[in-house]
Amino acid sequence: MASSASRRPWSRCRPCCQREATIRGLGHRHEEIIDAAELCRLVPALSPHCVGALVARRDGAADPHRTILAFRRACEAAGVVIAEDCGVEAVDRQGHAWLLACGERRFRAPVVVNAAGAWAARLAALFGDEIALGVRASMMIVTERLAPLLDPVVSVVGRALSFKQSDQGTLVIGGGLQGAADLDRERSSVDFTELAKGARAASDLFPAVRSVRIARCWTGIEAQTRDHLPVIGASPNAPGLFHAFGFSGHGFQLVPIVGAILSDLVTEGTTRREIAAFAPRRLMQERVAA
Repeated sequence: MASSASRRPWSRCRPCCQREATIRGLGHRHEEIIDAAELCRLVPALSPHCVGALVARRDGAADPHRTILAFRRACEAAGVVIAEDCGVEAVDRQGHAWLLACGERRFRAPVVVNAAGAWAARLAALFGDEIALGVRASMMIVTERLAPLLDPVVSVVGRALSFKQSDQGTLVIGGGLQGAADLDRERSSVDFTELAKGARAASDLFPAVRSVRIARCWTGIEAQTRDHLPVIGASPNAPGLFHAFGFSGHGFQLVPIVGAILSDLVTEGTTRREIAAFAPRRLMQERVAA
């Protein structure tokens, strides 16, 4: 979304136009530029100084907590056993299988999928894969419940803001503002000074929320690669090890397709989908001999 106080609606909306041109140049037509009248129709609560936007009319949104719970229940119904609170401390190759030491528990398996998120580089290192990985601690705000105010998910060009309303009426406000993460303690913390930037952006664009009370704030811990692309693929060092991590900013929406890719890799040893750009080797700190 772009805003301008100018009477020339697109005089300051070059980023939107550039994005549309880039997307269309790649052969996609799911985003379109709309004017102030259509923007007001779609988002009537928006400040009138906003004069246009890019919209993806067929996009949707889902509650990640409910969705992942549904995936979990489906897995358990299919016979999957989920073991919690037992991080991997050591690994050993025994014949054609891996032995994973998790405290007092031991797991033996011919195939291991490393989907350990922010801790994935540490797990990879146990198998001999040294993969460069960064960490993010993106923060979120949740407000008190409100009457219906917003249908689409809104983000802003040039400001750190994502803005949506849940079906319970709460506003969920983010945008990539960063708190602090501690991998060793498995803790993250909110930086309220930084988080205020998101609250300020929300109130600037949606005047109706200026007096709304904040119910809670939080931050999680995510893995992010230096090229901002995930790591998906087989280990070049450890047979039977597959990596799937580094999804900061786009992981939730990729869950179904990444699951299908991993299923192909584990059961068939290959996939028909093009995943070369996500290969672990590109981030290896030590080049693996061919």
